[in-house]
Formats: sequence, C-alpha cells, structure tokens
Amino acid sequence: MKHKESVSLIKNTEQSRSVHFLSLEEVLKFILENIRKGETNFFLKGDVGSGKTFLINSLLERIGIEERISSSSFVKYQYFESDIFNKKHRISHFDFYQIKSKDKDIYNLFIESCNDDLTIVFAEWPDSILNNLLITEQIYKKFLLISIDSKGKYTLL
Repeated sequence: MKHKESVSLIKNTEQSRSVHFLSLEEVLKFILENIRKGETNFFLKGDVGSGKTFLINSLLERIGIEERISSSSFVKYQYFESDIFNKKHRISHFDFYQIKSKDKDIYNLFIESCNDDLTIVFAEWPDSILNNLLITEQIYKKFLLISIDSKGKYTLL
C-alpha cells in the first residue's frame, strides 16, 4: 500500500491542542524524538486502510528492522528488538481490531509492555482497549495519540 505524503498546516492553539504533521517524514521524526525523551507508548487511530500499519512499518525500516508487521486480520501482537539511541528496545505492536471480548493474556501483555521503559508500544484500534479494559490514568497519560485520516494525514491529538 502506497501513501502520498499529505500537506497541511501545523496548528497548535489553545482552542485546538492537535498538531497536524506536514508529511510522513515529519511524523516519523516526531515519534523518534519522543522515544529519545522516554515517551514510548503510542495509540494509532484511523479507519481500515488509512495507514496505521504503514506508519509502523516505515518506522521499523527507519531504525533498520527488515521484518514487517502483518495485517490485523492475521496477528494481534508482534514484537521486534533493536538498538535505538544506544539502548536495546523491544518494539511491541498490538492490533486490537479483531478483539471482540476480553483476552486476558493479550491485555496483560499490553499492560506489562506499557510499564516497561525499554518497550516501545504501538497500539492500533485503541478504542477497543479503552472500552474493554480498565486502564489506569497513569498508563493512559503515557500514550501519545496519533490519528490518521483516509487521505494519510497525520494528527497528534
């Protein structure tokens, strides 16, 4: 799936705390800079086919990981290990699209990953997590929410 890099205005006002990124490159730089600062948990929202998996695969490529994550219809959880900023990190990808009821094993793994400072967590379809799991405010505050629209436009919410 190929996505065009969208162009939009960056806005970050008191009325609207959202930030619109100008390109895929800009959002990748933002993610890496936040990882450098210790912000390692990311929620990804968007319709089917909007580019959530594409974004994660682009990041994996950027940090030198050759493997790619699969579609949500096949896998709920995948992980990779890599040295990022001179530290060994685990990149965990959770895709909650297919989860219809509580899956205690995957949720426990998710919570454990969120609390590990050397694990970078990407969670697609976060509404499933929020609706089916009591997430403590402490964990929720650790997440940066990136929304992707059907045109491939990235917004930090």
